[in-house]
Amino acid sequence: MVSTEEVIDTIIYYLYNYKSIDNMIDELKEDLIIENVSLKTWSRSKQSFTNTVENQAIALAENKQIKELQFWKKTYDSIFKYIISKYPKLYQYIELRFFKEADRTEIKNALYITFENQAKLDKKLYRLIDKYMYQQELAV
Repeated sequence: MVSTEEVIDTIIYYLYNYKSIDNMIDELKEDLIIENVSLKTWSRSKQSFTNTVENQAIALAENKQIKELQFWKKTYDSIFKYIISKYPKLYQYIELRFFKEADRTEIKNALYITFENQAKLDKKLYRLIDKYMYQQELAV
């Protein structure tokens, strides 16, 4: 379960960046393809080996950053479906706090949630995410 500040920081980072994960993945893929095209030109001058489309596809599929972003996107997609069905007010809180980056006062005024209860919701959310990830690890 939520055990270290590093885990919490990672959860928070991907919550704030959830809406842009697809763009981040696209940018990484684009950068990797551009890098491979440049390498292709260089490698032709050095050897007969060429960088094939298959090699580029493998490089994209094996890229650790892309895999990590895809993991977080899939994880949050599943978690948010669950939260929307079971805890709709928590999802409203997530939208305001992390997607719209509203401050605590704006959240208090919009959802009538005290500062103390906002802190409790944060902890509940981090526990839910950590518990889900732990269960996913056991399922593998």
